[in-house]
Amino acid sequence: MWRRRRVVAFVFALCAACVSESNAARSVEVALSAGWNSTSISLEALAYALDVDRDAFWTLARSLDEGVRDSKTECDGFIDEASRRAHGSAASARAAGLARGLRVASPRVAATRDQAETDVGTSDGCCRVMYEGETYGEVEALGRAIEGGTTEGARGRRAEPRDAFWRDENVNISTAIAYAAPGTTCFAQMHEILAGASDAGRLNYVLRPTLFDGCARDDGCAALGQTGDNLRLAGFGVELAVKNMEYKAIDDSKVKTDGGESEDGSDDEATTVSPGAELKDESVLGFNFAKLSETYPDHVEGLRSFRDELVGKAQLSSDAPLKLWDIGNLGLQATQRIALADDPLRELVELSQNFPSLANGLSRMKLNSTLVNEVKGNHKMVYPGGLVMSLNGENLELDTIDIYTLTDIISKEIQHSQTLSRLGLSESAVSRLLRLPGRSGASVKVNMTSDSIIFFNDVEKDLKYKRWSKNLGQLRFQAQGGFHRVKYNMYNLAVFLDPSKPSTWDVIGMMAHFQQSTVPVRMAQVVVTKLGNEDPELKVLGERVYPDVGEPVMRAANYILQQYGAVAQHEFLAAIAASRRPHQDSSPWAPPMYYPPSVSMARAAFVKTLNKYADDSEFEADELFDEFESSDSPKADKYVDAVRAHVLGKGLTTQSFLLNGEYGDEMMAFRGQATLDQLIVHSLRQEMSRMQRLAFTDELTEATKNMAEFVQQGATTKYVPWIVDTQKFPPVYHAPIPFASIDALEYVQHGDIDVVKAMSLVVVADGDTDLGAAMIAAAVSHVSSHAGRNSRVTVVHSGVNVLGERARAIQAALHVPTRRTKIAKFLEELLSSREASAEEIAERVGLNADDFNRVSNDEKLMVDVVQHSKRFLSYHRMNSHCAIVANGRVLDLTERKCTIDVTDIDALVEVEMAQRSTYIFDVVSTEMLGKSEPIIEPKLLSQAISDAAALVAVKQKKASNKRTVESLDKLIAQAKSTAFVAGTGTIVQIEAVLDPLSKEAQRVAPVLALLRDRLPDEVTIRVVLNPRAALQDLPLKSYYRYALPPATLDADPLVVITNVPTHKTLTTHVDFPEPWMVTTHKAKYDLDNLILKDIKEKVVSAEYRLESILITGHVSDVDKDQTPARGTQLILEDKNTAVNPGTIVMSNLGYFQLPSSPGRHRLSLRAGASADIFAFKEVHDLLVADSEKLRVSDDELSIDVLVDSFAGLRLDISLKRRAGMETADVLDAGLSSTSPSGWLSKVLKKKSNERIHIFSVASGHLYERFLKIMMASVKRSTKNPVKFWFIKNWLSPSFKDFLPHMAEKYDFEYELVSYKWPTWLNKQTEKQRIIWAYKILFLDVLFPLELNKVIFVDADQIVRADMSELWNMNLHGAPYGYTPMCDNNKEMEGFRFWKQGFWQTHLRGKPYHISALYVVDLDRFRAVAAGDRLRVMYDSLSRDPGSLANLDQDLPNYAQHDVPIFSLPMPWLWCESWCGNETKAAAKTIDLCNNPLTKEPKLEGARRIVAEWPELDAEVRAFTEVVEHGWRASEPTVKDEL
Repeated sequence: MWRRRRVVAFVFALCAACVSESNAARSVEVALSAGWNSTSISLEALAYALDVDRDAFWTLARSLDEGVRDSKTECDGFIDEASRRAHGSAASARAAGLARGLRVASPRVAATRDQAETDVGTSDGCCRVMYEGETYGEVEALGRAIEGGTTEGARGRRAEPRDAFWRDENVNISTAIAYAAPGTTCFAQMHEILAGASDAGRLNYVLRPTLFDGCARDDGCAALGQTGDNLRLAGFGVELAVKNMEYKAIDDSKVKTDGGESEDGSDDEATTVSPGAELKDESVLGFNFAKLSETYPDHVEGLRSFRDELVGKAQLSSDAPLKLWDIGNLGLQATQRIALADDPLRELVELSQNFPSLANGLSRMKLNSTLVNEVKGNHKMVYPGGLVMSLNGENLELDTIDIYTLTDIISKEIQHSQTLSRLGLSESAVSRLLRLPGRSGASVKVNMTSDSIIFFNDVEKDLKYKRWSKNLGQLRFQAQGGFHRVKYNMYNLAVFLDPSKPSTWDVIGMMAHFQQSTVPVRMAQVVVTKLGNEDPELKVLGERVYPDVGEPVMRAANYILQQYGAVAQHEFLAAIAASRRPHQDSSPWAPPMYYPPSVSMARAAFVKTLNKYADDSEFEADELFDEFESSDSPKADKYVDAVRAHVLGKGLTTQSFLLNGEYGDEMMAFRGQATLDQLIVHSLRQEMSRMQRLAFTDELTEATKNMAEFVQQGATTKYVPWIVDTQKFPPVYHAPIPFASIDALEYVQHGDIDVVKAMSLVVVADGDTDLGAAMIAAAVSHVSSHAGRNSRVTVVHSGVNVLGERARAIQAALHVPTRRTKIAKFLEELLSSREASAEEIAERVGLNADDFNRVSNDEKLMVDVVQHSKRFLSYHRMNSHCAIVANGRVLDLTERKCTIDVTDIDALVEVEMAQRSTYIFDVVSTEMLGKSEPIIEPKLLSQAISDAAALVAVKQKKASNKRTVESLDKLIAQAKSTAFVAGTGTIVQIEAVLDPLSKEAQRVAPVLALLRDRLPDEVTIRVVLNPRAALQDLPLKSYYRYALPPATLDADPLVVITNVPTHKTLTTHVDFPEPWMVTTHKAKYDLDNLILKDIKEKVVSAEYRLESILITGHVSDVDKDQTPARGTQLILEDKNTAVNPGTIVMSNLGYFQLPSSPGRHRLSLRAGASADIFAFKEVHDLLVADSEKLRVSDDELSIDVLVDSFAGLRLDISLKRRAGMETADVLDAGLSSTSPSGWLSKVLKKKSNERIHIFSVASGHLYERFLKIMMASVKRSTKNPVKFWFIKNWLSPSFKDFLPHMAEKYDFEYELVSYKWPTWLNKQTEKQRIIWAYKILFLDVLFPLELNKVIFVDADQIVRADMSELWNMNLHGAPYGYTPMCDNNKEMEGFRFWKQGFWQTHLRGKPYHISALYVVDLDRFRAVAAGDRLRVMYDSLSRDPGSLANLDQDLPNYAQHDVPIFSLPMPWLWCESWCGNETKAAAKTIDLCNNPLTKEPKLEGARRIVAEWPELDAEVRAFTEVVEHGWRASEPTVKDEL
């Protein structure tokens, strides 16, 4: 104890010594606020409950209304307890608590309030109800209206699918929509009236929780959190990057006074924090300052000073530059440091977020050879530095994942676990089922076993492969020549070809090439014609056929196959393919093209083949071929008929193939703009990658007994596209109805009734009709066959109130208590016989006649069957009279006219068993049969399996937009030193492979730590550290902090960054969820150039604002085979914005993006070509699984969209073409008006006083100072009106506040624009490169659609000429014009990279242009899809870190062969770095280019180079001072500004 006291005393002595010497503590505090006011926390709890558990919603609503509390603290606990009771489990309550802390449901509450203002905003009352076209604000008036209302026919406003209904919706009665909140004086009475009326069947009752101003009870908690201030948000990151100061870019006018005021004299409004708050979670050089500040609160100031002293020393040590050999092992050393820590996850957070300060010390750590060897071993399974993250087996995108998305996923996983637990499953069984990954994107597979599929080669047996190895380890490495030479039938290809069609011969030629080149593919060709099931789309495409060749070749091929074998057949077909005449020779870019073969070529090949294989004495080959040419050929047709039957039995068509069972056909190839043989090659490459992955994870080994069977696992016996093709025909899954509510339904199964079945089939049909009987008969035939050995079936009678004679007999058989093995036989005969009575059939097949007659006459049972059938149909919302439900999959047969055969049902069962039911059967039967007590009845166990399969299918369907990750089990099992586990939960397992020194680790690690700490009993986190070895540069050059939700609801989230270098220049970047648009709102200092030692305040504070939530998605043209509807223009009508935003649909994935706010908005096709050509057909919300289609307006021009979450909206929009517009193009009008001739006519029509539009971008105070000067120079030299456009992403708050004053002074207009970087486009990470990218990548979507031209001018440019001259310049049809680089400053010759190497070759004589000034014809730019082309090129080039060094300049120059550039006259841009002084006098603009030779600072160069610059600078600075003086005079305490 005395030693501890001496240490503490020593520390405080040091603290005292430091106080006088240390400057004030240096910290950066960053907050983020929403664009709407803070909302009621109790209503957020309700909204959250509605999203994850609708049953909990009403329980929570009653609790919140009844509770009486006095203070914020009590309300906090009360809401938490009410939520726990409503959600019913500790796990759900903890997840709900995390969601409340994050304010997850605030957008939902804000959106509901927005809806209320639209629907009932003009009404009075705290509870406002819309009913039958009227609004009622008084409970008494509402009661009278309901009493006088109608119960027949729906009137008034329709509800939304996501609304909270008191009872299941009845579409035949009116709906009362209540805008009200629990905790108001009127709620209880209003709820009682509406709930009672709903229970009585008079109306549908919907509650939309809304708290109107002044309506909360004083003794309630409804108002907690609802304030007049903007909502403060968590869930964002702040990065302070150490800035490269090669070119000095700091504004020397920003000088602070000794008093610590900013240049405008304003005080710092830092968010008030408790003493020592910034010491939280801090550990410096072994001192835990968080613990010390808690233990000694009276010494916080001394501790803070001591901490700063230690930080300063750490910084001095970290400033020492690391040598290359010190850097190389930093990833390994970081991994070792984390692995050795007591809390590895917390150490990962600390190390990744403070790496620049820790790198020096880390580099001196001695490495453990065991860890190094383990990392090397891991790199055999995962790429060094590779990043993977999954949650219960579903992939999480590391670059886009955020805490809001994770909270939503985890909440739903908890709900799934509770639902599965109600089936009686153990925790381990539930955990296994939750981790079963979806296979919704899996390819369609058909079993290749058939008498017609005969392979002509065998990799495992043929002599030509004799020397090949059986070592599958080869698959781990790249193969020479593409395919690994392993002696296994790993690739099995069967093609089904019609020789009448030209594509047949390209495929045969490809197969012959494979055979000659010993490509390891086992191959078979099936030759057949006249199947009658060809895709009708192929006929529309006008595919030509040559039956005069096809028929005899087909007969000859099958004759040879039967008589002489598959090798002879292949040689015959290959000979025909080889004899074709080319009509286009091959080239480096395209294969040769051939004329189809002639009959004479086929005859010659036939004669040649028979001469080789047939006995000379048998017959004349020519005579036999003559027979094949005739209309009747007995020798061949018997073979052909058998082949045709086999192919049709498989459900296949010609011009198709099976590769390891995976199906492909010519129509698929056409859709991908490929040929059939090209599709086969593409599929082979994909299959090769799959085999490598299987070998990598040891799922494929030398122990695999039958390779051909292994590679086609999961294949069905028949190709039934509307059943097995889950991508073209997305399956519908429903959660199971509680079995107790339909227990009158009994099942039949084949064989022993005590055998548990994995598949439960429910046939929905009218057994008294022939169609219904045929459906039931097919299902019974299935369960009686080998294919149905795992199935059982029951019947739900649809559309009937009373069962007819046959339906009664069916139900009687299903319910007989004895001799149940005879039921299937009885039903088969009953449903196929029209003569015998049910009693006769029962006696004949051996059913107990007494039991059968007794059950047949049981009227109560028959009534129960009808009622339970209706209950089943109502639960599944089935309007269909014919369907099959297979373990939750609902197969509606209405469009198929209620027809299905037994092979179709076989395929359905095979697909569902392969997808999940087999696995679930194993898990559930093992878990439940393994219990000694109680013994579970087999039929109940079968029901549990079916219900579990349905629940898992629904879960997988909701996650179907994510891809499934390969199992990480092997890697995690092998990793010891490099892996750690955090948390003990069984519901959610998060697995991550992370490079500890990556930006992804910076973002993800604090989120994982939060989940571990807040949900310890629900979440387990398994991390494998995967560092890169032999680093060449510091992997991280930034500090990072994440805004976590506060521990209590009355605190605001805040990022506090300390322990960063005070003497280095730092640039701030905010990292926020993908759907958010965020900009700076308050800041005193230059966030782009922070030097903390120059700032006197203790805290540098900044606030950012969430300005909008994005609506994104994809738009396709259904009449053009779902191709992107590029060029289509969309408008969003948002009453919360001054100008309705619009956008253009990209050809890149049909992508679009629109900013929005919480609420209901209208999305429309823009008037003009878009609305004239297109109409909305279908719109789905991709973020809501199985969502109903959004309602399209009557004129098909608009849809209403509801933005009510932080995830925004992601829409899948299908457009259809209007009559007469089948070939129209929305871009045609733009092309005609912007063609060279059209451009000239536009030039002649130019108004003399047309407004000039100028676009620029700036970041940091220095460039904003330059920007002001540029604007002043434009106005000084340009007579026309001017409007400036600025990207607001990086503008400081003070500049945005200054703009209106400057606009008034200098008489110009301005507008701020922004566009969020799309997730699918390869991202830049450095701030400067992001800014460069915005100059070029989004020109077509950045500006309003009405703007047809814009001129870009760099911020550091001085304009000397009238910009109308450039505005009116003829670009000769090019979408934009740039100035070529000057060539007359000979000192810079060595820096002209475009005159040598790659650029010299690529440009092919074209000039290299500078990007400091350019004019864009936006009409032409959009019309020729220049933006789409540039983005495609950028996405490809930017993945090479060595390309696009000068992104904004290199990209248009690289693309100019495809997107032409008009070269502006040289005087339009002069810069000293590249241009000689002799041309300076003629310069129309002067740009302050960086000089790579001298690296002269910008300000020094400006004063020296541009004569008028000092005058302009003085003028603008004087005006700035006037404005800032006015601010100081009018606002004694102004907001935090730059």
